[in-house]
Amino acid sequence: MKNVRLFLALSDQFAWARNELELYMRQVNQVCSGDPDADVKSAVCDAPALCFTPEGLLREEYDRILRESDMAVFLFGSRQDPCLQTLYRAAAERMRPSVYGRTEVFAYYGAPEAGETAAEELLAFLEEAEQYHASFRHIDTVKFRILLQLSALLPRPVYLDTSKGFCRAEDSRLIPLENVSEFANRVLRRSPWDDDGVFLPEEEKVFAVSLRMSLDDVRGGLTPAQKQAYRSYELGDDWQAIRVLSGEFFADEASLRQQEAPDRKAVASLVRRGRQLIAMLAATNDMHRFLDIRSVFRLIIDYALKADVELDAVYEYIYQWADGNRDPEAILLAQKLLGKQSYCADPENKAPLLFLAARFMLKADRYEEATAYYEEAKALLLPMIAEDYPYAYQYSKTCSALAGLYMKAARFEDAYAVCEEAVRVWRGPAEAEPEKYLPYAAGAYYQLGVFFEKTGRRQEADAAYAEALALAEKDPDSYGCREIIEALS
Repeated sequence: MKNVRLFLALSDQFAWARNELELYMRQVNQVCSGDPDADVKSAVCDAPALCFTPEGLLREEYDRILRESDMAVFLFGSRQDPCLQTLYRAAAERMRPSVYGRTEVFAYYGAPEAGETAAEELLAFLEEAEQYHASFRHIDTVKFRILLQLSALLPRPVYLDTSKGFCRAEDSRLIPLENVSEFANRVLRRSPWDDDGVFLPEEEKVFAVSLRMSLDDVRGGLTPAQKQAYRSYELGDDWQAIRVLSGEFFADEASLRQQEAPDRKAVASLVRRGRQLIAMLAATNDMHRFLDIRSVFRLIIDYALKADVELDAVYEYIYQWADGNRDPEAILLAQKLLGKQSYCADPENKAPLLFLAARFMLKADRYEEATAYYEEAKALLLPMIAEDYPYAYQYSKTCSALAGLYMKAARFEDAYAVCEEAVRVWRGPAEAEPEKYLPYAAGAYYQLGVFFEKTGRRQEADAAYAEALALAEKDPDSYGCREIIEALS
């Protein structure tokens, strides 16, 4: 088990937040408790002066805490705090490096009240920090940052998303987004047809920008231009953020283009910044920016493939942008990425890529190649779904597609085998966790019914359809079950 240790240090101005942050970290640990490889522990200090002896030396207890910490977050007030600044320096010196080879020490300061300004000495001190820092008006902004940064340090990333105005982790509602700076400072359109006031995709796009920035900060550090751009973005000034980030990106790309053998770290940094720029452009919802997004994407994936770095950018492009109108491009890129051992050595990378490649081959009527990709994907996905719920969809769709391809090729025994396997795989999970797996079990029985019907076994088809309908009616509002009910009613 990997114990991820977090140290939180608060200025006197934020001592009131200690209990709230401790409760929040217990919630985060509870969310992560579903991962047997992770256990999040936190220590909170709201009196920095007590960390030092009368002689100004760091007390042994706090020296040990810092040396055992994987991440530290410091909350400064709007005025000078010499003890907290000294503790910050001690953390930067003593903490053990993360898996990314750097000490993960982050700082935030409370936004000054109207008519006040933050102490110049404090701002100068924070500017020296390598990691991003910014002001905040609500403690939920800090909670949001902690969650995003922490997710990059866990052995297995926490599944984060936004829905109905909240940030969720593994389906647990944690933080109201209305109090988080980048959401509070922009008007996000709400769906007119949902009484719960669900945000339209703008919410997800703003979240994507924040997540990308936080991951880059943890993994490789941010350039001064990135920090400036994100501060503008937090304040709701999208176009200023894009101007700053794009200016640096294209200047550095022009410089790299002149080099015969660009440094791989420089290329990786360029690709990361390109992805951040793409996320910001997408969040503007300006359709005129579509060509800008594609041009930046194509630029960075070319660098990524040549330098063999940041290859998940290539997968992101294939997944999001190489759609049905560009199947030849999608197939070519998928095949190139499948040839990258550095990427495909991890089954969690290769299986989704095989799934996409198979879909593209199927659209192009290249059935034999589609079958081969689906078969390999299924072999990788089967052991993965027992450990990771998000792969359930891909495994289910893979079995369904394979059954259809086998029947098209008159491989009826193989078609039955894959349908029967899907039923066997989903029956138990659907009983144990129906809220997650019931639609997949219903779909498996439905596909088995299709097989029996197409092979002329009407009585067995009716029985399989009846089982599928009985399961679907237990969860009629889920997308997969609703489809089955409509098809069989």
